[in-house]
Amino acid sequence: MSYRLRKDEVQYELRVRGLQTEGDVYELRKRLQNALNNKVAIVQEAVNKLDPQAEVDVCEEKFSDLNEVVDSFDAGVKNNEYTRIEARILHLTGRLERVDTSKDGEGTLETRKSKLLQRTKAILEQLEGKIQQPNLESGKTDAQLSITGSEQKVDPAENLNGLNGELGIVKPNENVSLVTKPSTMTTVRDNNYRKSVPVYKWDLKFDGSQHLSVSAFLERVEELRVARGISEQELLDSAVDLFSGPALIWHRSNRQRIKTWGQLRTELKTVFQKPDYDDLLLKEILNRTQGDQENIDLYLAAMDGLYSRLSEKMSEEKQLAQILKNLNNYLQDKLCMFNISSLEELRNLARRAELGRIRSSTQHPPPKPSIVMEPDLAYSANWRRSPGIHHVSTVDSSN
Repeated sequence: MSYRLRKDEVQYELRVRGLQTEGDVYELRKRLQNALNNKVAIVQEAVNKLDPQAEVDVCEEKFSDLNEVVDSFDAGVKNNEYTRIEARILHLTGRLERVDTSKDGEGTLETRKSKLLQRTKAILEQLEGKIQQPNLESGKTDAQLSITGSEQKVDPAENLNGLNGELGIVKPNENVSLVTKPSTMTTVRDNNYRKSVPVYKWDLKFDGSQHLSVSAFLERVEELRVARGISEQELLDSAVDLFSGPALIWHRSNRQRIKTWGQLRTELKTVFQKPDYDDLLLKEILNRTQGDQENIDLYLAAMDGLYSRLSEKMSEEKQLAQILKNLNNYLQDKLCMFNISSLEELRNLARRAELGRIRSSTQHPPPKPSIVMEPDLAYSANWRRSPGIHHVSTVDSSN
């Protein structure tokens, strides 16, 4: 999709389609996505205006960056990061193919271009080689539509057909041509590939009100980011979908100033958390006692969540000491004789104590002797000494 590319790469794709390149990265990617949805073709006149020398220089820099990225890629599956790298490599391939070297009298520019195309193809093969491939009848992977169409070889309308306007990938063949048809590519998926879920489908909004704290919001965002295959850069670019109300107003005002997701996290805490948040949270932790009917696992989970939201991590020893003080009366009574040295030990002992409470609550009195088959072995609460036994007070032995 369009958010796979960096800002300058998106601007290039817009420029060669004769579209405006002004605006922040979010606006640019949205504009490119709309262009792809509407099957906007490459404009050869726009391509001809590009400086061939400058284009090759830029492509060499991008190759150097991508070469390092591919070397460090070690996921082993076609995850979201793989797709992003692949899209950038194919952007580079198409960009190089469009460089016009016909006016290069000495041929040096053509030589640089050809060598760079070969090396670009090589790192794409290197990237593919890091994936455990399933047995496929076709050598194609999860390829989708082309962002690298040229006026001579590629029909953009054909490449975009039926793919919902998503900016994806096409694999170059041995001649580094980009003519692969998407109809043969969209039916097979690697079992290890996890399709990303756009942020706007997460059904998660932060408005700055008290019903959802900043910490809880950011924690949930991180959970969904990992589970739904979104990179931090993509999250930053789609952050507008996460806000409403005052938080959305704040985000609009600061969107161009904030460059990374980490910076956005920090800014959110600065704006929407109280200055003495850690002190107040620590007091909340000290007052968080275990409910009478709250089981130990849920209580420890809640406490772990509270501790995780402190700026400075508290040692397990201190956590354990505080939690032991805040256990409910039943566990305080049952565990006071044990020397507990870890949270895991506390969990196991408390589980056993809670099991005892459950069993005792279901205890019933023994059956009466009158209703059992073996009354001599039944319990009798009214047992008395047999009346047939007589006591002798004195014995006369004088005779």
